Amino acid sequence: MSTQENNPKRINPKQLLEIFHRQTVLAKEFLHLLKEEKAALIDMNMQALITLTSKKESQLLRLQKLDEALQEESRRLCPENKEKIIRLAALTPFVSDEESKRLVDLRSQLTELRAEIDEKNLFNKQFAEDTSKYLDDAIKMITNAVSEHITYSTKGAPRQAASQANLLSREV
Repeated sequence: MSTQENNPKRINPKQLLEIFHRQTVLAKEFLHLLKEEKAALIDMNMQALITLTSKKESQLLRLQKLDEALQEESRRLCPENKEKIIRLAALTPFVSDEESKRLVDLRSQLTELRAEIDEKNLFNKQFAEDTSKYLDDAIKMITNAVSEHITYSTKGAPRQAASQANLLSREV
């Protein structure tokens, strides 16, 4: 084996580290948005929910672009790798031990943040679905109670109430 094969070329992963750092910052910001969303869901603050949805979409787009940049940078640093997605482990032979440790730490931190994002997002989704179902059930109960309310006519025979729930007004 030649010296070249024993010591693979070293690369400068500065850009890679920067992308991981930016992803971590955006993930923390996204977690903050999810906490705000939870509070808005509990308060049933529709205006805040609309604003937060827009902010979340923007953050997700930024995270997606960073994911793409991460793959592009990985491909640039490791052009001989022909896999669709380049794993961090494929880059470790080309970086110093210190850089490798920092990459692994940032990746680990990002993994934890994304797991927390998934957990909070699932909670918010379930809370919104439960609230929607509760409101739908309450509306059905109210409209059914109004339509089933029986009154008696002047002759004493039961009749349907004139105040049935309708989508169209019967007033002339």
